[in-house]
Amino acid sequence: TAVMVSSALFGFAHVVPALIENTAVVGLGVSQAVLKIVQAGMMGVLLCAVVLKTKNIWNAVLIHALIDFFPILSTYLFTTTGATSGEYVSSDVSTGIVVIIVYVICILLSLPFYYPAMETLKSVRVPRLGLFSDDGISQLIHDDKQ
Repeated sequence: TAVMVSSALFGFAHVVPALIENTAVVGLGVSQAVLKIVQAGMMGVLLCAVVLKTKNIWNAVLIHALIDFFPILSTYLFTTTGATSGEYVSSDVSTGIVVIIVYVICILLSLPFYYPAMETLKSVRVPRLGLFSDDGISQLIHDDKQ
């Protein structure tokens, strides 16, 4: 449950600027926002599984950086307006269409990894004190050695 809630919040956090700027309130913007929430939420589940399985947050950070690189690069290369690093919802029609296509591709590419990630989340023990507490990681490692 915690993974699903944090992943949904992770997905929603990616479109907050578009909501504030009213970019994601009509038509193409809504489609981009919904797809970004789904794509980032699924990625949140996958990244949680990576952190819990490897006991190392830096693996998830690296994966997140690599995954962000593809949509940013493709939007920059295939639109006339280019993209900024934080542009998840665009009011420009041509950019918006490319963004939707990229999000759909990202979702489809992540599907084969989603089920194994869910299985990993079911099988990995979650630390009693949390990963970011003083003793969270050492507790998790200690529990695995027993």
